[in-house]
Amino acid sequence: MEGRDESVWQPEAELISITPYPEKVIEQAYRNCWQSEPADRGKNARRRFLRKCIGRGHTTCLEFAFATFRIVGSRAFTHQQVRHRVASYAQESQRYVEQNDPSRVVVPPAIHADPEALEIFLVQMRSAWEAYDALLKKGIRKEDARYVLPNACKSCIFVGMNFRAWRHFLKLRCDKAAQWEIRGVALEILKVLYHKAPAVFGDLYERFVLGKDVELWTQGD
Repeated sequence: MEGRDESVWQPEAELISITPYPEKVIEQAYRNCWQSEPADRGKNARRRFLRKCIGRGHTTCLEFAFATFRIVGSRAFTHQQVRHRVASYAQESQRYVEQNDPSRVVVPPAIHADPEALEIFLVQMRSAWEAYDALLKKGIRKEDARYVLPNACKSCIFVGMNFRAWRHFLKLRCDKAAQWEIRGVALEILKVLYHKAPAVFGDLYERFVLGKDVELWTQGD
């Protein structure tokens, strides 16, 4: 992106796949429970219906829609991400993929903003990569040489969740109490999912992206 400082951290979350017409699929699942037919088949009526169902705490039917994202973040971030267990993961392997780019690290904004702290950080990164490279040259396998690499290393991870699990993840990780990196990633994911299914993610979008003081439709998801 023109004018972007590549050294400044930016969240990287790319939508890879999503259930086609997710709101329609979820509505059909709900209506199957009661064998009901909509009086109005318009998009707005469907969204009112979904918000009503979610607001009642009936969120199981959200599991029929699924989205997968490709996320690039630090190893510190991915260690937090995989704690969300109702998900599918495929992560770049440091055991098999040689880490040959010393600049491929995430620099925390607080460190980036402090020149002295940044220099301390960069010295440590250079030292780690020099040690990693030296071990490889001595014939040490990548799976063992990686032990000297820092949590700051970037890692690519595919994350797939159903919409019920995404709501839970976003509710926790978009909050201001969340760690800055996973919060930034979560906000990017929320923006994408909201535009794909506003009837499912509208309350989260209003609170965490627009900053409105709104009650979430459910408290237990």
